This record gives sequence, C-alpha cells and structure tokens, in this order.
Amino acid sequence: MSKGMYEIVQVGVSRRYVVYLKDESGNVVLTSQYRELKPMCLNEISWMRNAGLKDSLYEFIDADDGGLLFNVRATDAHVLGTSPVFRSEEERMRCAEEVKRLAADAEVIDRTPEIDLTTRIHDVLQTHAREVVARAVNTTV
Repeated sequence: MSKGMYEIVQVGVSRRYVVYLKDESGNVVLTSQYRELKPMCLNEISWMRNAGLKDSLYEFIDADDGGLLFNVRATDAHVLGTSPVFRSEEERMRCAEEVKRLAADAEVIDRTPEIDLTTRIHDVLQTHAREVVARAVNTTV
C-alpha cells in the first residue's frame, strides 16, 4: 500500500477546489483541473484511482519551451490531472511510474473548510450569472 495522498484544497480568490496527488515526501506528482464544488473533486479522485493504473490513459507532452510533462485522462478523454514540468525524459517517466504506484490507494486528505454546500452552489451560480450578463453587455455594445 502506498503512503501517498490526494490532498483537496481551495485556491485563489474564487476559492475553487483542486486536488494534488502527493508522494510520501509531499512532492506533487499530479494536479487536477480546478473545480467549483468539492464533490467534483471526490469524483475526480475515484476516476483517478482507476485511470492512473492504465498506460493508455497517459498523454505525454513535449512543451514548446522544451519542458516535458504528461496528462492522465479519463476514459471519456477529459484531463484528470497534469504532472509538473520536467527537464528530462527520465524524470517524467519516473513521475508517471510514481503516479501509477500511488493512484489506486493514496489516502484522501481534505484541507478545505467545512461550508454549507447550498451556500457554495449559490455563490457559483451568482458568479456565473454575473459573467453571462457581462458577456451580453459586451456583445451588444
């Protein structure tokens, strides 16, 4: 059994949720996409537990600046997580192997404050409504 962890945190002004898969030393080996609600992160973790074991769901990317990274994708092709950027192929492959080792049974650590889910959903909908109105105003001018 691994000793890695999925760490759920909130980041930025918008307080969006993100999941970090960390190794035993606390190094981030994979970062999820930002999510509006914590249950979305929990869902991503359960998908990652399966996808992280399948070589066919790893997408290896060579960035324009020479950096090397990878995504782990769900079977529906959406990105579950992205690795850090590496300078060598050996580092990138070592990290991919680490994700495979940790993904299935890493512990879930929730570092987010307890909040009323109804309040959070209301906040997300209010933000979305303001964005829609702003876009509508900008396109009619």
